[in-house]
Amino acid sequence: MKSTFIATISVLAASAISATAALTATNVNAADNAGNSYFGFAVDLSSNVVTLSETPAPATFEIDTLELTGRPSGGTYGAMKIAVYEFAGDGTVGAFVGLSDAQTLAAATAVEFNFSGVTVNTSGTYQYLFVGDSTSEADLDTEGFAGYNANAVSSSLSMSPNGSLPSGSGTYKNSTLNDWEGSFLPEFTFTAVPEPSSISLLGLGLLSLCLRRRK
Repeated sequence: MKSTFIATISVLAASAISATAALTATNVNAADNAGNSYFGFAVDLSSNVVTLSETPAPATFEIDTLELTGRPSGGTYGAMKIAVYEFAGDGTVGAFVGLSDAQTLAAATAVEFNFSGVTVNTSGTYQYLFVGDSTSEADLDTEGFAGYNANAVSSSLSMSPNGSLPSGSGTYKNSTLNDWEGSFLPEFTFTAVPEPSSISLLGLGLLSLCLRRRK
């Protein structure tokens, strides 16, 4: 079940009154070198290897889709899900954040994994880890590494690595499920979710306007 991916994440807009344009965040020094074993990747949008299409970036995003494109040749593919965790440290996972639907990967084909209610912070680091297609949220919502370890895909997945990224900012080479090495950052497309404080202020403004009209 080896494959090489180009990744794109898009995020659902949660604007209270109008549609919002996508905020694009891309890595600036990707390299193509297939063959290493990976069980997922981690992203920190505040890393200096990430370029944003507009700044300052909103503090919070809600993930809508994650798109993976299979390597044209040299890999085998199958069905899986993407589990999202907070980054805790090399060889570990932090709090469980959410899980995608199941999709089946194929060579040279773009596949979208869909999410619902999975919110992440721009300044935080999150791990997007590959798990079996029958995995449930209950399987993964455990402390430490045990939940993911028990539900990881049976074979490693090969992704295009970049050896210059710092720990916590890239794809994680994890041949033994306890030895993590940051080495690649995929390309992402995000749409911002308004911060709760902004939504609250908007609600108060609309309420004030309604009361004024009633007078």
